[in-house]
Amino acid sequence: MSNLREYINNETLIKDEIFKNFEFSVSCSICTEILINPMMCMNCQAVFCKSCIDAWSKKSAHCTNRCENTNYQKSILSQNILSKLKFICKKCEKVINYDDVKDHSLIKCYNDTKINLLLASQEENKAMDTVNSKHKIIL
Repeated sequence: MSNLREYINNETLIKDEIFKNFEFSVSCSICTEILINPMMCMNCQAVFCKSCIDAWSKKSAHCTNRCENTNYQKSILSQNILSKLKFICKKCEKVINYDDVKDHSLIKCYNDTKINLLLASQEENKAMDTVNSKHKIIL
């Protein structure tokens, strides 16, 4: 399983008008990064990455805003806003939609990177063949 945080973070985010208008709704109240699997406190509506609030809940019975009797649910609003965000893959430099990041990280980027490395290797071999044929290296 690929680490989605490598692809979904403040550094790879394309900060367009959607992000600027809804930054509070797509940023985790704990790690301050872009939400992954957004959850919301039903008392104060603060949003968190699922992994962040799961870890927090092991240490505290209260939400980060000290809400009591806290119940967390998936944040549909945040998920809908997140689906409009775009990121730049550091590996292949392609623009990816938030909803496509998981597939990209598991399959597409790996295959594209593998193909690019293969093509680069083939180009390097052709260049070496050209040099060798011009200079007729004798061993």
